[in-house]
Amino acid sequence: IADVQKIAFFAKHEGAVNTSWPMAMDPDINKQVQPFAKGATFIDPLTYLCDATGCSYADATSKQFLYFDYGHFSSAGATLAISKYWPSFAAGGEVAKVREQAPTVTR
Repeated sequence: IADVQKIAFFAKHEGAVNTSWPMAMDPDINKQVQPFAKGATFIDPLTYLCDATGCSYADATSKQFLYFDYGHFSSAGATLAISKYWPSFAAGGEVAKVREQAPTVTR
């Protein structure tokens, strides 16, 4: 099943108390890929969005779904991901570089 709403429905029907799903990949894959990202900022999304029990598919507070389907963020999920990743961009000075390069809007 890749439909997040169906997953949530079945999980609730089965008495699940959390809103996370197990990882479908080896979490160490990102550690293996990281050395190939030389010259780039590598962000491991699992660090920010998952824990030992799995990856949340819904926000615990707002109850909004974080994914449209398995692996694709919803608007709420994209917002959460960027807010989690932002410190990594800021720490590397990438935010300042993007701001300097961003086009300005003139009216």
